[in-house]
Amino acid sequence: MKRWWWVAVSAVIGVGQLGCLIGTDWWCRGARDAALSGANAQTKPVEMRQAPEVANVGNLGKGENRKQPESGPAKRAGPPAEAAEIKEFVDSFMAEAMSRLNLPGAAVTVVANGEVLLAEGYGWSNVHRRVPVSVGETVWPVASVTKLFTATAAMRLVEEGRLELDRDYREEVPELANCSRGPVTLRALLTHTSGLEEDSFGMVRPGITSLEPLAEYLRHCRLRQRRCPGERISYCNHGLVLVGRLIELASGMRYEDYVQQAILEPLGMRRSGFAWDEARLADLATGYVSTGRGWRAVSPDTMLATPSGGLHATVEDMAKFLLLHTGDGSVGGRRILRAETLALMQRPHFRLASEAAGMALGFWERRQNGLEGLEHGGAVRGYACLLAVWPSQRLGIFIITNCQEVALGESFIASFLDRFYPWKAANPHADRDEAKGSEVGGQPDRMSGTGNGQADSSASESVKSPLSDAVSLDRLAGVYYLERYRPESLEKLRGLFAELQVRVCNEQELEIDFPLQTLPAWRVRRESATVFREVHGHRPVVFLIDEKGRAVHVALNAILCGERAAWYDRSSTHLAVAGALVLWWLVGLLRGGYWRTESFSTTGAASVPTGWRYHRVAYCGLGLAWMLGLCGVLIGVDSWRFTYGIAWWLRGLLVLPLLAMTALVLSAVRGQRCLPSTRRSQFWFAVGDGLSAAVWLAEIAYWHLWPWG
Repeated sequence: MKRWWWVAVSAVIGVGQLGCLIGTDWWCRGARDAALSGANAQTKPVEMRQAPEVANVGNLGKGENRKQPESGPAKRAGPPAEAAEIKEFVDSFMAEAMSRLNLPGAAVTVVANGEVLLAEGYGWSNVHRRVPVSVGETVWPVASVTKLFTATAAMRLVEEGRLELDRDYREEVPELANCSRGPVTLRALLTHTSGLEEDSFGMVRPGITSLEPLAEYLRHCRLRQRRCPGERISYCNHGLVLVGRLIELASGMRYEDYVQQAILEPLGMRRSGFAWDEARLADLATGYVSTGRGWRAVSPDTMLATPSGGLHATVEDMAKFLLLHTGDGSVGGRRILRAETLALMQRPHFRLASEAAGMALGFWERRQNGLEGLEHGGAVRGYACLLAVWPSQRLGIFIITNCQEVALGESFIASFLDRFYPWKAANPHADRDEAKGSEVGGQPDRMSGTGNGQADSSASESVKSPLSDAVSLDRLAGVYYLERYRPESLEKLRGLFAELQVRVCNEQELEIDFPLQTLPAWRVRRESATVFREVHGHRPVVFLIDEKGRAVHVALNAILCGERAAWYDRSSTHLAVAGALVLWWLVGLLRGGYWRTESFSTTGAASVPTGWRYHRVAYCGLGLAWMLGLCGVLIGVDSWRFTYGIAWWLRGLLVLPLLAMTALVLSAVRGQRCLPSTRRSQFWFAVGDGLSAAVWLAEIAYWHLWPWG
């Protein structure tokens, strides 16, 4: 083979590899978490008493739901502003945000003190057909906000004594048989402290199809208990799917039917549901994804994990759900939960530390401007939303957009609180929930992640209190990887850049950068030994240190938590290793092109060295093909498509390393006969091949890039 041909091929491969490595972050911009949904369980239906539905949102704003709760904690009035002032603020904010971010469409609703103060649509539901957003007609997938409906339905069954918060359900659900690290309770599932790890492969089916029974879906899920229950908050979509299955077992109904009859119909959420029909599809807001120069429309999919994210609703309907969680458990005279059950659901059940934002049942805490709030976000391909409530203020907000601009909701709520609830440094925690015990459905309520009576401050025996002796800011700075995006499966590769960068600004302040600038950086100021508070929004950030005084964990909120990254966990390390492997393989191809058969020949065995050379070229070529293919997948394939499952072509790509190792072994076997006559440089190249193969296998093992998943 001519030398110039080898030089040309090597140059093309080298340039392609460099471009792939530089462009990998393009893919990561679309690798934000997708909350998942959509299934239909087939169990024997049971009749359930129908409650009258609630009147429309317009009537709800006329005082039907304004009375104070008969029991539970006292509620303060809503924001110190009239509806007109709130509308003026929201209109101004949305006009600026939609212009700056070039958003296709969005909708917002604000409720306070039992009234719907605002429900407005902005922009286009469908840009091409110029269909405006309507709060009463436009249907939106609310993604992971569905989990709040699942939690509400589960608490209704707890109230009725048909489910228990602290019962171990491993025997009732066969799919939990492999969970040997500890009990799997309803409380742990609702607070994401069961130890189950995230795995989104196969949670979505392309297009609009029939829903799958939850029992069938769980049979092909990979449920792995990575940690002991109660150690950490580890957000897991499958955990809420299990809650949905428990609802089915307790009620004797399909999950979708029970939520429809127990929650949606009594609230009057007539335009909300799980199964798609022609009318809802016609009013569905078209989802859009960024192309770098604009927005591209995407077709809707069928979610198979219904309890985690399968609900679709109008903004008008979502206002009714907000009224439920900002009141006493009833809306328009129709009671969904008792006031004490609602209070139990909304109080914190797990915190890594006393100052850290923790988990309620379904909600996660939001501590900002001295207010104790609850929230839950959601995102699927083409949509992003955020729901937040402040029970003490009887305030609730829901915002949604038909593009994956996840920062919109966070920015809106932060600005809203700064405008109507500015920070009061004199008494920032006046309304902190004292978390006193109560009893629902005969189950004692304990401040614990797993319901075993442990205090939340003892989440891990190896971790000190955040009020321990102060540590240097330099020891807190560094890289923290988001554990949720590093499961022990092939999906781990999606978390390559899911890291928090913590840097020292001055003697009292740190700056926290989010992965690929998906959110604006946080500047935090030290408040105590390992507790910091955001300079702008005054949200707490807590570092946990081990017995040796090393920072091991950082908690920005209940689910945005990072584990300290060792040198081998950092994306920069793995990119450097990938670059070194590519360089070695390129050199191997160049050497293979220049080596002549005569330079390897030995008496009577000329064909053996030739085979050695060709096997070595095959090893290097397969390695480069694998790296090129992997980078192509990361850059050119929408990360959302991985939720459909592992494609056959991806499994084929993952077979290439096995073929390359086979070629390398054959090269070693066939080349050992000519070792006495080889040059020293050729001998060291053979040693280098062995080392590169070992490093390559280590990378494959770390990222779980095996063809079997």
